[in-house]
Amino acid sequence: PESHPVLPAITHADGTGRVQTCTAQDNPFFHTLCNTLADRRPGPPVLLNTSFNVAGQPIVETPTEAIATFLRTDIDYLALEDRWISKRHTPVKAYADHEATLVDEDFPEGLPPNAPSALALMAELDQALFHGGTTRQWSPEELTALSRQGGRYKETSRLFPEHGYLGPLVTEYGPHAVLLLDPLGESTLADPTQRQPPLSLSKQRLELLLATRRAPTRGMTVALRCRLGLGHRELSEQLRELRNDIARFGLTVDAHWDAAPTSVDSPIPTSVDRTLDPFSDPHYRLDTVLGAFETALRTHGYSEAGITKALGVESLQQIEPTHLDWHAHFQLPHTPLADLIRLFQLRVDCPRDRVEALLGAEVVAALLGLGVLTAADDTIRAGVDLFCSGGMFFATDHRYMLFEGDQLDEEPVMYIGMDSHGLVQTAPRAQSERVLDLCCGSGIQGL
Repeated sequence: PESHPVLPAITHADGTGRVQTCTAQDNPFFHTLCNTLADRRPGPPVLLNTSFNVAGQPIVETPTEAIATFLRTDIDYLALEDRWISKRHTPVKAYADHEATLVDEDFPEGLPPNAPSALALMAELDQALFHGGTTRQWSPEELTALSRQGGRYKETSRLFPEHGYLGPLVTEYGPHAVLLLDPLGESTLADPTQRQPPLSLSKQRLELLLATRRAPTRGMTVALRCRLGLGHRELSEQLRELRNDIARFGLTVDAHWDAAPTSVDSPIPTSVDRTLDPFSDPHYRLDTVLGAFETALRTHGYSEAGITKALGVESLQQIEPTHLDWHAHFQLPHTPLADLIRLFQLRVDCPRDRVEALLGAEVVAALLGLGVLTAADDTIRAGVDLFCSGGMFFATDHRYMLFEGDQLDEEPVMYIGMDSHGLVQTAPRAQSERVLDLCCGSGIQGL
């Protein structure tokens, strides 16, 4: 108690203090410094130790941050290793002058009795940031700011473990990789040493990064694909790209994500009576060839947006039969995308060598064997229409029966109309254990 009057800055209201001691063996520098103070001034050899930061700023961690904070504040001197730094042209104030500028603030009295607890507020904030929940405490603008600034410091804890991601939410992955989390926006993987440029992470790539921090558990791969709306091959491609991008941060993707067995393609049939008939056998596999077909389509920009832009229509459903020839011969240029549109949307025969250059000879041979393509002399004609919707491809029978061979003996597979397109866009993609098939076909009117 006799020291309270001479040590007011470190004495709590109840007369206690958090004292930290050191010896010459533990910390020679601080031990010498404290004893030097005792020799230079009266009173106990005590130093006040506080964090090196100002309000609203994280604790200083680098010499650059230390100098920047030193220059922005009224700190008189800065010690860096064996350097003693003062400000040029700035006189050192006496303690009384410093004290005169201090604001006499009221001590905080805590939350009012009727205020929600901090735990409840944090739980509500977690729901809003990570689960899309609603909140009355923060406006949308405030949530965006909290997501961008506060979310980056979010760590999984025993109090708030429900973050909504499949993988563990950890922000520090190593000396060269720190996750700056923005759950409502675009997160960033950064190198604290600034040796590597930061990597922006969309919500989908953030999900992938967090999930691949550990080995996949049973059902985790399926759950991840459902959350992200990816097929097996698309997930593999995304994982490969992520692995390449994070390698420069010293991070890897758990090897078990590559352990899924790959199927072997079945022999390609030479001809079929019905289009895609081999797939009536559940054991028939053609993943590799069809994967190459899909890759070629995406590489050349065969998508709903690409097709509608090229044809000047608002949707694939607005392609009129009377305009097919005009689109094919007068509007479209001679580009890979235009040739694919001619083949799978406009019912135009294309030279075989051009189609093989677009898709690859092996893919063309497989599609001919499946009836997806048909050959006549040196030209190729599509046996199906190929629609795009929701990032997926749908092969259907022709919506416009223009040629003699278009007539079918069986019920046709209906084209993707506006109702079916709407169903694709609105149907939920979530993992389910049981699904009820209403047997209404692909049309939303059946619901």
